Amino acid sequence: MDSEATTVSILNRTYKLKSDSKKAAELQKAASMVDEAARKYGKMYAYRDYQDLLAMVALTQMERLLNIDNLLTEQIG
Repeated sequence: MDSEATTVSILNRTYKLKSDSKKAAELQKAASMVDEAARKYGKMYAYRDYQDLLAMVALTQMERLLNIDNLLTEQIG
């Protein structure tokens, strides 16, 4: 595995990550999606700090994952 350093930005904060060089673009895209969703929530709801927005993004994404998991479970058996 060829790892490389990747820097992503979420809500004006940068994070340096090491990942498989093939996954760097996916990490950039994921960070961009989190940033975009958090900013959208910031326009729609009152919040005290960015942590509130990130919690909302995390909850929304986990709900989506649970829905996908439930659908897959129903299809399997």
